[in-house]
Amino acid sequence: EDNSLITIISDTLLVWGLSNITSNIEYQAIETNNNFLLSYINNNSIFYKYTNKETISLNSEDFTYYSSAISYSFCYFEPIDKVYLFRVDLDGNLFYCDFNNNYEHFLDSDVSFVSCISNNKLILVSYIKNNSCYTIEINSSFNISSPNKINCDIPFIKTYSYFNKYNKKFY
Repeated sequence: EDNSLITIISDTLLVWGLSNITSNIEYQAIETNNNFLLSYINNNSIFYKYTNKETISLNSEDFTYYSSAISYSFCYFEPIDKVYLFRVDLDGNLFYCDFNNNYEHFLDSDVSFVSCISNNKLILVSYIKNNSCYTIEINSSFNISSPNKINCDIPFIKTYSYFNKYNKKFY
């Protein structure tokens, strides 16, 4: 701060280690103004379910099939009340769409994993391409930044985006 000898302009947190997870199912839940969007990917298939904001019990039969994918991530952009889906198809192509109209737009190729989050001013998308992590930002006018590669000698497998609303920082 004011009396310090250095000022940190940016930082990156890397967590790595061994994993012994046998389940290939990944889940996601997001809250919108009116409901919850629950989703999961199993055997390269995305399933989703909109639910009211109440306690509920669901089975896999209650979910709707969306599309095939090797990775996906939803985010809610509150200023325009829209849910966006970022999806990596079976060929490694990264797409995004307004989940209500489902018209997909191509973003990049050779992608293996994607994650996204919004702070209601922009959407941060992080993804793995050829064992490197990249980030892009999408503003409220839906201008998409150029991909920014995170410089690191460690090969990346997955990335998870998070926004801390208390300190207003992306992680």
